[in-house]
Amino acid sequence: MNNLGFNPGFNQMTGDMQFQHHPSQQGPQNQMQTYQNSGYKNKRGKIKTLVLDVKDGPVTIVKTNADGTTTSTNPTRTHLGNADEFKIDLFEPLEIDTLSVISLDNLITFNCNLSNTTQSAAFCLHINEFNIETNVAAENNDDLQNIFNSIVIPNENNDIGNYGGAVLHKSKKMNHICYINPCTISSLSGKISNLIGGSAFHGTAANEADRTYILSGISSWGGAGQYVPILKNTTITVITAPAVAVGLNTLTVPADIAPGSAFIVFSSTLELTLASFSGSTPITMTINNIVYTFNTTNGFMLTEGTGRFVAEFKIEALE
Repeated sequence: MNNLGFNPGFNQMTGDMQFQHHPSQQGPQNQMQTYQNSGYKNKRGKIKTLVLDVKDGPVTIVKTNADGTTTSTNPTRTHLGNADEFKIDLFEPLEIDTLSVISLDNLITFNCNLSNTTQSAAFCLHINEFNIETNVAAENNDDLQNIFNSIVIPNENNDIGNYGGAVLHKSKKMNHICYINPCTISSLSGKISNLIGGSAFHGTAANEADRTYILSGISSWGGAGQYVPILKNTTITVITAPAVAVGLNTLTVPADIAPGSAFIVFSSTLELTLASFSGSTPITMTINNIVYTFNTTNGFMLTEGTGRFVAEFKIEALE
């Protein structure tokens, strides 16, 4: 035995000397263990989740008074169709006490535009509270200004049948966004748009619409528009249904609709009465001075939904 705590031996297979370590002896291996950290790091709490939920409709700012009561003030309205800025208060302030990295976990949308045009191929999400430093090289100056310092998220809504349901946009997992220094976040503000700064909801043209309607149960098309497609961003000027016959001028079609489609999608600034579009009496729509007549076999049904997106962020502390 040598004074390092090892017993030399002879390897019969290789003819080489080898050392056998005795755990009871104080050799270099045991001495190394003496200087190792005997504790452990608790990684719980290093990652925080932040969810941003923005939808069309009235937004009320709630103020807490000195006596603990609350007062609703400055009611506003969010129009995702206008690609306007939003500002949403957090349920409780988010404390970030160390340098952290922010990543986008996923984005879910309801009634967003289809990705069948170049400008709608992706979303540009800008959050004022995040130090986003996205650089861009583009031939069009409008694209440059809109994409610069924004989060670019692929639009995976490629089916008109997705209207009225959720679409998950996540071509990549945990997309890096930026680093953030210690701070307290009480609200999130910013905007979401298409690649050129236009609307990501209710049609690519900016509009005040905050509701998307789906008229289903159509068995056949008739009238002058029997073989004429309805193109996106066109306006429905008149709808004649069993219980309603009004000039609207506020209804826009967010996606191309082929003749003979079993449903019609349109956005509106007005709240329509769903029951007015039930029954089996034919419904007519005037679009670009063309009268479309829709017939049904089992009855019409009108459903209503708003534009909405939910973004989930992960904030991970760097230690």
